Amino acid sequence: MNMISNNSTHVLLSGRAFADFANNLSEDQFNRQPNGKWSVADTVQHLFLSARPVARLLAGPRDILRQWGQPDGSSQSYDEIADVYQRT
Repeated sequence: MNMISNNSTHVLLSGRAFADFANNLSEDQFNRQPNGKWSVADTVQHLFLSARPVARLLAGPRDILRQWGQPDGSSQSYDEIADVYQRT
């Protein structure tokens, strides 16, 4: 399985696990903001609003992506990125 397929599968399974988790919450649990932090509802809204434009951009013509230039380094796997994130 190549890296893109592996990452896509991981994202899909993670999304399903999150949906299963969220679907089992009561309305109060879904909207509760513990200690003034984001609720599950706030997080879902943020993910939807931030991911939608990125998905549209990636579905469009590739020429538009050139405005951001080329990467300075090599690609990293999901596990490498997650490891760095968890250590910070």
